[in-house]
Amino acid sequence: MKTEFISGNFLTTMARRFLAVMLLALCIPMSAFAHIIERVDVQRAGDETEIVIRFDTQVQYLRHSPFNTGSKLNIYFNVTGVDTDPTGNIEEIVIPGGELLSGATFHYPEPDSSLLVTFPASTTFRIRQGSDARSISIFVPVAAVAGVVPADIESKASGYLADAKGALGRNDAVAAVDLLNTLLNLPHNASSQEAQELIGVARERSGEVAKARAEYDIYLKLYPEGAGAARVRERVAKLGAVPAAEVAAARPARRMEDTGWKISGGFSSYRSHGNSSETTEPLRVILCTTAQLNDPTLVPVDAQCSQTATAESTNPQLKNRTVQNTLISSLDFTTRRRAEFTDSRFVIRDVDTVYFQNPTKPDTNHLNAAYFEQSNRDAGYFARIGRQTGNGGGVLGRFDGGLLGYNFKPNWRLNGVAGDVVEFRSPYKKNFYGASIDMQPLPGSWGGNVFAIEQRVEGKTDRQAVGLEARYFDARKNYYALLDYDTSFKALNIAMLQVNWQAEAGTNYYLTADRRRSPILMLTSAVDTQAGALSVEAASAAGRAVRDDIVHITPMANTFSLGLMHPYTEKWQLGGDFQVSNMSSTQGSQNLPTNVPATQATGNTLSYTARGIGNGVLFKNDMLVLSVNYIDARHTTGAITYSAQSYSISHVARPSDKWQIDTSLRFYSQDSSNGEKMTRVNPVIKGLYHLRSNLSFEAEANYERQVKTGGTSPGRSLGRFFYAGFRWDWL
Repeated sequence: MKTEFISGNFLTTMARRFLAVMLLALCIPMSAFAHIIERVDVQRAGDETEIVIRFDTQVQYLRHSPFNTGSKLNIYFNVTGVDTDPTGNIEEIVIPGGELLSGATFHYPEPDSSLLVTFPASTTFRIRQGSDARSISIFVPVAAVAGVVPADIESKASGYLADAKGALGRNDAVAAVDLLNTLLNLPHNASSQEAQELIGVARERSGEVAKARAEYDIYLKLYPEGAGAARVRERVAKLGAVPAAEVAAARPARRMEDTGWKISGGFSSYRSHGNSSETTEPLRVILCTTAQLNDPTLVPVDAQCSQTATAESTNPQLKNRTVQNTLISSLDFTTRRRAEFTDSRFVIRDVDTVYFQNPTKPDTNHLNAAYFEQSNRDAGYFARIGRQTGNGGGVLGRFDGGLLGYNFKPNWRLNGVAGDVVEFRSPYKKNFYGASIDMQPLPGSWGGNVFAIEQRVEGKTDRQAVGLEARYFDARKNYYALLDYDTSFKALNIAMLQVNWQAEAGTNYYLTADRRRSPILMLTSAVDTQAGALSVEAASAAGRAVRDDIVHITPMANTFSLGLMHPYTEKWQLGGDFQVSNMSSTQGSQNLPTNVPATQATGNTLSYTARGIGNGVLFKNDMLVLSVNYIDARHTTGAITYSAQSYSISHVARPSDKWQIDTSLRFYSQDSSNGEKMTRVNPVIKGLYHLRSNLSFEAEANYERQVKTGGTSPGRSLGRFFYAGFRWDWL
């Protein structure tokens, strides 16, 4: 069996050796997948716990279900940036033991393309776009993260509480604050309630009135009927009026104890198989009349005419083929250590794909991530080195290199980045370097960055861009804008705006306006169109002429969408969205060895969708999704235009904590301008079984039947797709 290893440089080789040794010790095959989810961070946010789901690319939060309470939460979002894993994969993240919200799982994608969050127990929650365009935040009450607290956590918390009381007895309020901060940063435990009251007392004794008031407010929100509630209210009254702005600014940042190195991640393997059978009904061959020869529109749409035909041909042709037969396995390894000021982690992700349907196609193994990173809140630096995915600053994808950031002021950071571009199976060797300045946003204020980046191929400028990102967020609103302009091509690459707004009644509104080159402007774009007739060196030597041609032959992809989701009743949310998209015209080339012709604009494709999401409609903890979609492409400029409708219903049943059964049915109908009518029926069933808390099995069966009548290629086809596999998480 031939295997193609796609790596890159010395760093990759060393990472592979480390990975091989580790996997040999575990006696499991080396494999893994690229993740769109970079990681999940859980942190205290005042009187709540914030779960931050961080992505490898830009995303836009759309909606979620159920509305505000449950142990299961489905989050729907769009990928609006560069998708580093366009083939899709199944991934799962589990919060390890000893952490806030330990045992919570994050599974993506579900059959309806949502992200499923499973909490350790039922809780209330609220969701919004994160502080940037690469994250989504979930907020839950602090008490919801308690769960079953390990004995060592309870012992540590009890010790910190006793030491803090001793410090207060010695009138050492500063030491008491440090000890109580460390305690309150542990998972919620038996000492948390008393510690929350005492830290307010300690702040008050040290003269930090606004911070004391902030701590007391947190206590009253978390424990309004707690044993110390009356005492806390009395202390708040004695403090007198403290400006709200001062209290908000005094929200505490908890001190972190040294956690030691903790391992998390998982291993999964899925076998997939798909085959299709297609029956094509050939067009009837008829003898042409003189009129039909002069006017082809007189020929019936289900026939073709010939001057020599003597008989009709109506024999159907049957084709069977295997379209998918693979084994895809994934490994996700993370070890992390947090101390008082530092947060360090080492990450490895790798993907292995075995192709069974084509013996001549080499199996592939992709190392998608292998990096070490560390941040230090006190020193103000962030550093990451290794194979990683760019998270802004003009970096468009995966690379081998380093990223360094330094906070030269509390909310200002200077960043530098450099490395080798990782494009699997690409013939080019590209490298880049860039810099950016970030103004990190606070709730209710604007932030963003400006960046400059240069990418080179074979020593020539491939891409040279400047740009900015602007973002604003508060409890209900989130705005994000991106501008990328290439100075070597003197042309715009990307202009994008994302808006999320949540109304008081819970209605979520979202809007996206996106205009970008497709593909992004690069010198290698011209080389790719010339089938060997143009080299990178020749393209660079041609100077302005070739770069102008690249601009002329690269269209702009334009998309505008808006939508909403409203909680209509306790069980139902109703909403919908509208989208219009098109591709611009191109001028064609004038200076390339092989001419690239001009193209006309595509015209607008319109899409209208209405949907309803119900929870607990048929069974307890189930979810029912109904969707109707209409696509209008009748006014596009292609040779064949069309309109289409689709209707879908999906249901998620959770008969027990161990089982989840997903079923869906979709019907699609399309009418084309050439007289062709197409219908498609697609039922799907998927089962998920948790044998243990860290070991699960899942399987899916997908059947698709398509029928075409009229037009130039009538016929019918059947598709059958299956996959089955398992996931083992390291808790």
